[in-house]
Amino acid sequence: MKACELLPRMFPAWIRGRIRCFRTGGLQPDGLAPAAYYGCLLLRPREVALDDPEQPRLMEKLLAAMGARPVAWPERMDCCGAGQVPAVPAMVHRQVNRLVGSARNAGARAIVTACPMCQSNLDAYQNSEGMPVFYLSKVVAGALGAEADSFLRRHLVPAEGLLSGAV
Repeated sequence: MKACELLPRMFPAWIRGRIRCFRTGGLQPDGLAPAAYYGCLLLRPREVALDDPEQPRLMEKLLAAMGARPVAWPERMDCCGAGQVPAVPAMVHRQVNRLVGSARNAGARAIVTACPMCQSNLDAYQNSEGMPVFYLSKVVAGALGAEADSFLRRHLVPAEGLLSGAV
């Protein structure tokens, strides 16, 4: 077994028994309705992809294991524009707003991604969509007991409304 095959096989089952913060006043995933966003980091090139490049499900399984109800949306594998910000910022702006709009139309209340560039672009280049974007490791940290405040720091789109009692 390759090292990159270990996470998809063991992580969702491993985390199920360690969820604390989500059930005790932290981020409440029951109403979160996150859109898992793969972008182009986790699925390309095919030889090192962490999931099926055509029909990924790893992040949805992980989010569901934490109690969230991930939404299905067609653009979850599209590129956010990544490093094109300095060269063609208008293109990145259009792409980000297309992605965020698609996630919202699918019923998402937040986007979760594992790529730091995607998290930055999706958070910074939205028009007025108001869609919070979480880095996957922050969501996992919350499931493992991190303080809820750690989810909200340094987000350009406020995420306070997604905390317990406001979902």
